[in-house]
Order: sequence, then structure tokens, then C-alpha cells
Amino acid sequence: MTAAHPDRPAPCLHRFVDFPPSGPVTVTVAQPGPGVSTPGWRHRLLPVSPRGTILVGRDLSQLATMAALGMDDAVAAGAPGHPDALAGIIAGPGETHTAVWAAAVDNRCMRQLAETRKDLVEVGARDVFAAGDPAAGRAAARAVSLVRNKTLSGFDPATGQPVQWDGSGGRGTTAAGGECFARINPCVIGLVKKPGEDKILLGRNAVRSGYFSALAGYCEPGETLEQAFMREVFEESGVTITGIRYVSSQPWPDSGSLMVAFTAVADPSSTPRPVDGELAEVGWFSARQISSGRVPLPRPGSVARRMIDAFAAGELIIGDN
Repeated sequence: MTAAHPDRPAPCLHRFVDFPPSGPVTVTVAQPGPGVSTPGWRHRLLPVSPRGTILVGRDLSQLATMAALGMDDAVAAGAPGHPDALAGIIAGPGETHTAVWAAAVDNRCMRQLAETRKDLVEVGARDVFAAGDPAAGRAAARAVSLVRNKTLSGFDPATGQPVQWDGSGGRGTTAAGGECFARINPCVIGLVKKPGEDKILLGRNAVRSGYFSALAGYCEPGETLEQAFMREVFEESGVTITGIRYVSSQPWPDSGSLMVAFTAVADPSSTPRPVDGELAEVGWFSARQISSGRVPLPRPGSVARRMIDAFAAGELIIGDN
């Protein structure tokens, strides 16, 4: 079981911004722990396994039902007494709010919790995204991302000194006063339309070869997001693009990424083909082909799948028509 760490920083006050339907709110909450009083607050925990999965309630449709594990029950099963990061806030009713925390737990603790609480299920952040609730998805992404960051970023890359992460999990300091922030890796992804036809460019990865998806890749130093998307499409498929337009973004905590999605139109003279070895196959797919179900696609929950489904349904317009 994972024990509480005696060298954890003392509970501190920090702020978290949530965006409920009524609009943005900023609250201040103390990190819970043995002997710490937090009047007006209840505390729940999202345990994060070494695999990056989280233990949640079976109803993922809203944060209140997803974050079903009370802090006391979690600690009794071996979860840390002081959590690693603040994942979300559930407002009200009245003056009592609920703070949803995240903590790294080992596989033994995860199994014990799952065996003790049959109302809980182990899922990935992607499964929560697929359920569609923004607050639940954001909490799941924060939980996995910040626990992952804390696990991988125990030392300041500039000085090598140990980093002490604050209660929010997003900001760390060193004994010498150095400051660190949770790392986010920007990644571009998007759909490219064949000019004059109702078709989009999809590729089948050489490693994860079981489905077709949107082309994607990480930004390089000195690039804008648009330049990165243009480069990635050309490197992977040989297709040059114009008319790049932003669509949306999505955190992808398994790799610490922020997926930034675009659409574009291919140059009429471009012929798609695997170029750099990353794709096993690349080609044009019509909305009718995609809607038929004969084209294997990524599981629901990703921005790629959301864009592909929207294109097939006629809800995502690429280019001028």
C-alpha cells in the first residue's frame, strides 16, 4: 500500500478556477491531511495508478458522480494522507463545497480500493472525455497530468535541486528559490480536405495500426502551431496544405500533451503517400465511407474522433464549402 509521506509540504492555501454553467469562480481551499481542519469543505479523491488510470464512480456523466471516493475511505485503504494535486471543485449546496484531489497510488492500493468498493471502476481519462461532461473531463485530465508531472519532475532541470510541488500540483519551488511549472507538450492534429471533394485525409499509424485517424505531431522550437501542422502533414503524407483554421483543443494527460486541432485544404497537386515511415497507410476517405462504419476509427473520447464524426455528420465545414 502507498503510505503517507512524512516529508510532504505542510498544507497550504491555493486557488483553483472552475467554469460551472454560472460562470468562472475562484476559490481558496486548504490541502487536507492528518490533523488539518477545512471548515466548509468535503474532500474526495481520484487515485491515479502507475499506468495513468483513475478509480472513479461508474457514472461518468458529471463530476459529482465520477468523483465518488471519499478521502477518508481512500486513506483507510492505503492512499496518501496528503494528496498530490487539486483536480476539481464541486460547488454547493449552500456554503459547503467539495474539493476533488488526485494522488498517486500503487497497484496494491488500487486493487484493494476496487475490491472494497464495487461501485468504483478503473478507467482512463479518455473514457471520461467520451462521457462528455467538461468538468469531469477537466478533473480527470488534471489528475493524471499533475500526478504524472510530479512523478517525472522531482528535480529542477536547470539546477538539479529537488522540487517541492505545492498543493495545487502545478507549481514547484526549490530551496534556492527556483520556480518550476507542470510541463505541457503542445501537439497539433487536424483534418485535411481534398479540394472539390467531400473527402478527408486519414492515416494508419505504423505502430498503432488498427485504425485510421487524423494526422498529428509535436511542435518544434521556433514554430507556430500552424507551421507545425503544415510540417507534420507534409512530413507524414507528402501533402501540402493551405487555409489552416483552428477548431478546438484537448488535454491528453497520458503524454502530458495539449492537442491543438486544425482543419486545412490540400493543394490540388498533392498525392498522399507514406513518407517518413510513421504511417503505414494514408489516403482520402469520404463522409459516406466513414458513416458506413467500414473504416476503423479511434475510440471515442479524443479530439480526433470528435472531428471525424463531426465531418461525417456534416457538422464540420472545412474550407469554403
